[in-house]
Amino acid sequence: MLNQVTSDRVKEVLSQFAGALPAAIISKFLTSVESHPIPFHSESDRRKGGRFGNRLKKVQPYGYRFECGSVGRQAFLWGVANYLKGLPHEELVIGFGIAGGTRTRITSVIKIRGEADSVAIPTDTSAVIHDFLNQDERHTVIIVHNHPGGHPVLFLLGFVFGEDPLPSLADRNYGLDALLKRFGSRMEGFAFGRIRFYLVQNDRISEFSGLTPALLLDILRLRVVSCGA
Repeated sequence: MLNQVTSDRVKEVLSQFAGALPAAIISKFLTSVESHPIPFHSESDRRKGGRFGNRLKKVQPYGYRFECGSVGRQAFLWGVANYLKGLPHEELVIGFGIAGGTRTRITSVIKIRGEADSVAIPTDTSAVIHDFLNQDERHTVIIVHNHPGGHPVLFLLGFVFGEDPLPSLADRNYGLDALLKRFGSRMEGFAFGRIRFYLVQNDRISEFSGLTPALLLDILRLRVVSCGA
């Protein structure tokens, strides 16, 4: 009986892996044409980010915006990456801050808990994000989420495509949709603000946002999908 259960579970995982493979191939190609350097963290970033990560563990409940002091973007990314590392489920950390020149200071956060292989931003939280960005050109939102290393399908995808973080097409679709909403808000006379997306996977962190060749390919990809629907 136990062997049968194990066999059925293996077949289920392999079936899920086969289903995820085409989308992963597309995402891997798009990731390869993006030009985001891996963030460099100084010793100061690590020290401050470590303290921030410890504070982040105490932020409860999920779905509410909390003040978190003031922490620089690089220290924020370091702290969030360490907080997310090792979690058995996906989770989102949304940082709200203000950009000044080349620096961004994060002053408040929202945490969103997901499932073992998915996480989504609720409609009301998305509204909070865009309302914040509408207020001032300097306003910046940084969204970081993880892909847990313990999930068998993600493990197999990592085995095939390597250890670099690989955003799902759902991740990319949300990022593109958010950027298009920013353009729409700007056309309506609101501030543009800035929204950036990062993924933590296999103890690494990478960005998948901004005006890159991959963004144009994402637009074409969704155009083809909508025409074929």
